[in-house]
Amino acid sequence: MFISKYLTILLFLFVSLQGYTQENPYRILSEYQRHIAKHKNVHYIATFKHKFFTIKDTVYLKGECFLTRNKHDTLIGGNVSLTSHDSLKRLYEGKILYEINDKSHTITKFDKTTEIEQNIHRGLRNNMIWWNFISPEKLNTLISEAITSYRGTKDNPICGGIIDSSNIKFKGYGEIRNEKCYIVSIVAENGTSVYDYYISLKNYMLLRHTFHAYFQEKEQHSVLDILSYDFAKNKKQTYELKEEMKTYTFQKPIPSEMATQAGLGVGMPAPPILGIKDNQDTVKINYSNKLTLLDFWYMECYPCILNIPEVEKLFQTYKNTKNIQIFGINNLNNNSLGKENLPNFLLHNTINYPNLFVEKGVDKSFGIQGYPTILLIDKQGIIVYKQLGFHKNAYSEISTYLENNK
Repeated sequence: MFISKYLTILLFLFVSLQGYTQENPYRILSEYQRHIAKHKNVHYIATFKHKFFTIKDTVYLKGECFLTRNKHDTLIGGNVSLTSHDSLKRLYEGKILYEINDKSHTITKFDKTTEIEQNIHRGLRNNMIWWNFISPEKLNTLISEAITSYRGTKDNPICGGIIDSSNIKFKGYGEIRNEKCYIVSIVAENGTSVYDYYISLKNYMLLRHTFHAYFQEKEQHSVLDILSYDFAKNKKQTYELKEEMKTYTFQKPIPSEMATQAGLGVGMPAPPILGIKDNQDTVKINYSNKLTLLDFWYMECYPCILNIPEVEKLFQTYKNTKNIQIFGINNLNNNSLGKENLPNFLLHNTINYPNLFVEKGVDKSFGIQGYPTILLIDKQGIIVYKQLGFHKNAYSEISTYLENNK
C-alpha cells in the first residue's frame, strides 16, 4: 500500500515538474488513470494481434469483455467475463473461474487459488483483458520501473533509485478510427521493451495499446484495439453461468503444476521421455542412479531465453560429473519451421547441453502449464524441485541440491 501511494506521488511530482502542457506525457497518463478510476465497470469490444519473435504469422483474436473492479478480490482485483470469437469464454467472480467452450459444450471449473492464479493469466486471450482498468496501479509500477534505473531493495523497490524521465515520451498525435489521440511511449527493461498508449484527446479513453520487444535482432509485438465501450453497471449475472450452460459437460482441470513445494509436482514420479537430439539421434532419458535436470522451453519464449545462460552455467559446472545429466525439452518447436530456425537461434544463444525435440504429449504428461519450467529429478526418478518462470537465483538453488546429493 505504501509503495502504491509512493508511486502515485512520484507520478504527480513529474506532472508538476514537466508543466501542464498538452505534450506532457505524465499529464496525459495521469488524466488517463483519473478517467478510468471514476468508473467501476466497463464493457467493451476489442481485437488483439500478436506476432512472436520467430513465427512469421500473426495471431488475431476478437472478443467481448465485461470488467468490474472489486477491491475485496485479492487475486486479480475484479470480476471478468471474456468471450472470444472462437466461442471460448472465461468467467471469473471471486473464488471461481470457469472456462467455457460453446462449441463442445464443455466447462472447466477452477476453484483452488493456485489454479485460478495460473489459469486467469494463461493464453493469448488473457491479453484482451484491460488489466489497467482492473488495477490502475499496474501502470504506476511500469512508470516507476521505466524512470528508475536502480530499483533499490526488495522491500522498497524504488528506494535509492536514480530517476531518469527520458524513458517516458510524448510521441505525437495520431488518429484511431477517426478519433484523434495522444501517443505516449514507455520504454522499459533496459530499452528492450516499448509500451505505446493511444489515448483519446476527447475523453482520455484508451483506444489502443501496443507492445514491442526487441531481442537478438528480432521483434515481437502485440496490438490491443478497443473498438467500442461503455461504462454502464454490469449485472451480477454477467459473471455467472447462463441457464443453458448448466447442461454442459463439466471437465476436471488438469492438475496445477505451479512452482511451489506444496505437493504440486514435487514428490511425484517423472514420466519417461523420448526425443530427438540435435535433429538426428533418438534419445530416451534414463533417470536411474542419476540426478536429472529438465528445462522445458521454446524459442519464442523471452523468459526461456533469459533462462538459457543459467542452465548452460549448470551444465558447464557439472558436465564431467557422471551421475548428473541436463536436458533441454522442447515440444513447441518440434516442426519444420522450428528446426529451420534453430541454427540461427543458436548463433545468439550458447547451448552445449543436449536439447531434445519431443512430442506434445510429453509436456502434458508432466502437467507443464508455463514456460520455462525447470524440473530436478532424483536418482529414483522422483521430482524434487520445480521452478516456473525465469529466476536469477536458479543456479544457486539447484547447484546447492546437486552438490549435496551427487
